[in-house]
Amino acid sequence: MNWMEWHVLIGETLHVPLIVLYTVAKGPKLLRPMITGRKRLPVRICAPRRAPPARALILLAISAAIAAVMANYL
Repeated sequence: MNWMEWHVLIGETLHVPLIVLYTVAKGPKLLRPMITGRKRLPVRICAPRRAPPARALILLAISAAIAAVMANYL
């Protein structure tokens, strides 16, 4: 294993126990939103606005171009 694989393995190994510890200490406010992708907001907080899909496509295209350049030159 190279150093990058070790870092990923260590991160994964620490991630799950820390989520469990946080859930035990603070309550189940984190785990359910991580699984479902949905979180109930308090009444006083407005829901965030969603960005237009065109912006997401532009960012995806830019990211793909940067990844292609990096793959060819690194």
